[in-house]
Amino acid sequence: GPEADAAKLQMLEQLPDVEILPLAATAGRLDLQALMSILGARKLTSLLVEGGSHVNGSFLEAGLVDRIYAFIAAKVVGGSGGLTPVGGRGIAEMAAGMPVQVDAVKSLGQDFLITGRVLAKEV
Repeated sequence: GPEADAAKLQMLEQLPDVEILPLAATAGRLDLQALMSILGARKLTSLLVEGGSHVNGSFLEAGLVDRIYAFIAAKVVGGSGGLTPVGGRGIAEMAAGMPVQVDAVKSLGQDFLITGRVLAKEV
């Protein structure tokens, strides 16, 4: 984005196989549709997004998520100021949530991996 730290960008550019894609931002948020257009023009058809609450929420709100891979740790964390896995506007009622068809739940030691496909909401 336009406010990226120049020193960090310069460091990243020195790494092998790293390319910086400058993107416009609106209200401090990168233009994800522009990113998808750039990647699509390069014939990239699959993208792994591994991010925090804000990144996850942005991709979901933009309708850019087909599949979800959710790792659930068998630990209790939180607090009133803790981030959720998905940020953004949120919902007022459970019925307004984004439906996901769960394909598999896999145990990974004491943790779990839940995979699923994001479904279109019924109108």
